[in-house]
Amino acid sequence: MTNDVMDAPGIRRERFFASPMTRGGLLVGGFAWMVFVATRLVLLLTLARQAAAWDGSLGTALLVGVGYDLLAAFYVSLVWVVLSALVASGPLGKWRLLLLAVLLAVVAKALAGQGWIAMGIVSVILASPVLCTFGQRSGRIFTNVVVSLFVLVLLFGAVAEWFFWEEFGVRFNFIAVDYLVYTQEVVGNINESYPMPLIIAGLLVATALVVWFFRRMHWLEAISAAPFNWQRRVAPLGAAAVLCAVTVALFSQSQVPKFSNNYNAELAKNGLYSFGTAFWANEIDYDTFYPTHPIEQSLASCQKHLSSAQSPPATSDPGDLRRMIKHEGPERKWNVFLVCVESLSGEYVGALGNKRGLTPNLDRLAQEGLFFSNLYATGTRTVRGMEALTMCVPPTPGQSLLRRAECTDMFSLGSLFASRGYDNAFLYGGNGLFDNMNYFFRHNGYRIVDRPQKEKSDVTFENAWGACDQDMFRWAVQEADRDHAAGKPFHFFCMTTSNHRPFTFPLNGVDLKDSAGKELDDGPKRTVKYTDFAINELLEISKTKPWFANTVFVIVADHCAFSAGKAELDVTKFHIPALIWHPQLIQPQRFTKQASQIDVMPTLFGLMNWSYTSRFFGLDVLDPEYAGKARTYVSNYQKVAYLRGDQMAILKPKKEFSLYDVNRKTGDLTPNPTFTPLLDEAIDCYQSAAFLYKAGRLKSDTSQP
Repeated sequence: MTNDVMDAPGIRRERFFASPMTRGGLLVGGFAWMVFVATRLVLLLTLARQAAAWDGSLGTALLVGVGYDLLAAFYVSLVWVVLSALVASGPLGKWRLLLLAVLLAVVAKALAGQGWIAMGIVSVILASPVLCTFGQRSGRIFTNVVVSLFVLVLLFGAVAEWFFWEEFGVRFNFIAVDYLVYTQEVVGNINESYPMPLIIAGLLVATALVVWFFRRMHWLEAISAAPFNWQRRVAPLGAAAVLCAVTVALFSQSQVPKFSNNYNAELAKNGLYSFGTAFWANEIDYDTFYPTHPIEQSLASCQKHLSSAQSPPATSDPGDLRRMIKHEGPERKWNVFLVCVESLSGEYVGALGNKRGLTPNLDRLAQEGLFFSNLYATGTRTVRGMEALTMCVPPTPGQSLLRRAECTDMFSLGSLFASRGYDNAFLYGGNGLFDNMNYFFRHNGYRIVDRPQKEKSDVTFENAWGACDQDMFRWAVQEADRDHAAGKPFHFFCMTTSNHRPFTFPLNGVDLKDSAGKELDDGPKRTVKYTDFAINELLEISKTKPWFANTVFVIVADHCAFSAGKAELDVTKFHIPALIWHPQLIQPQRFTKQASQIDVMPTLFGLMNWSYTSRFFGLDVLDPEYAGKARTYVSNYQKVAYLRGDQMAILKPKKEFSLYDVNRKTGDLTPNPTFTPLLDEAIDCYQSAAFLYKAGRLKSDTSQP
């Protein structure tokens, strides 16, 4: 009796580790950990080799990274444990066929909706175990198939992370989450940008070799050899649930130490764990995670910063940031073509210093209109640029407001133009379902004109992202013709697509040589020259139209082509061109003072002599008082920064901040803790914007304080 009692714990341990759930979890978790470690080393020795800081901090980064690799590997093993728990131990029954039918019906419905293919694939995987039984032939098939899927997905993730780092210089983040959700555009883009048949073939061969090794070691046989009843599922499943709860409570990516070199900070992360963090942290609550002041203080300070003699506060309430924009004389009811150019970095533009001759037409236009030579994008994604241009607000932490639930009926270009009887249209060469664009524009006063609405005859060239820029501009001209014939003023938001990987476009008529006569062989530079050509073609066609005499063109980039840099926030990766143009309507001027993307449209409304009640944080840069207020906002999801002259304050989660002297030509940052007034101003502006959005006070209802 005593021996039996003493041996009981050992028996329980033996049964615990004999369970297919436990054995399988250890196998796939261990393999995942090795893949994660290898991925980090490959990234370090290839793409990050020259940019990383090879000092003591690198050792710390690698050590921390191994810990996060273990954590991510544990979560991978949990997936096996859950799948194993679903496997029945009895013979195949009718109830299991019924369950399978229900699950497949859910999958079919999910697959029918845009952006839900990934969910459908996961559902299929979860449905498959209901047909399998450990200890029987179906159980062995299940084990081989699912372990192969684990190996394939993990290897695919490693390869995908290498290419993701090559393009963005970081671990998986919000962009990777978007890429999983919006599969149609992304899969097409990947197919056209990379040798996918070769990559997939290599992954299949590598998967086969790994699974062959597992079989040779008899590990798969150990996983699926014996059936197990529900009692033998409880212990591993319960242990996994407890450990999962503990790790979620104790660990988070915010615990990654701070590094002076941003590449070292990224190497300390785990790609899969970063992906999960980005998925769950789509929106970051400002008050919880960022430095704050009493909200009354922030609002009052922000009101003072935004107001001027030309734009006094709408009320005496210091917490009401509405302003009365006042101009003498009649308003100008110009038609407005707003062309938002995909990834047009300032470094490509001749008017901003490039010597290759990539933008000859834009360079000429820059001398004919109001050209912003010192303007900065608010973020690194198209939706962030759209937010800045349409709502003229600072970039709140997390995802762009376009991607959030309460993005409808905002005070925006749409509401302002609509109040004056304009026809608003959003034109996009691709599918506007991507990035929630159609939903946002449709619920903020715009008609939608995108690729799905067009016939094949309306498209002369398209790639994974949709119709080429020339096609989209042609649609816009057709819409302008209709509005003019109906006697209606129009405002069009035209989003280009061609200047994006895979960098393909129609070649007819495009001079793809640089200023020295050398053929351009770099994809981004070739498409920049194509987009420049397409914009000029739009303007030349427009000059032949009767509505041209009363139409102003705004040309501005959404963000830069590349956002990664050595510094926490590299301001050189946010410098973009912007232009307000019409030879007879706009006085030529090169505006050299610092400005933000959110200032472009308020400046246009000043040129149009509009008087209105504004909720914009953007300023009219031609206001006589602007010189004392010049500043700009930049961000990269979790970090938001405020730049005034050569001083920058960066606000970060965990209520942290950094203050720097900035070299705006090189992006180098030098710590300077003396900029406390700048820090206070940054906190006031960002906190006020986040508060007003959360309180619903950025809506178009101007009666709301």
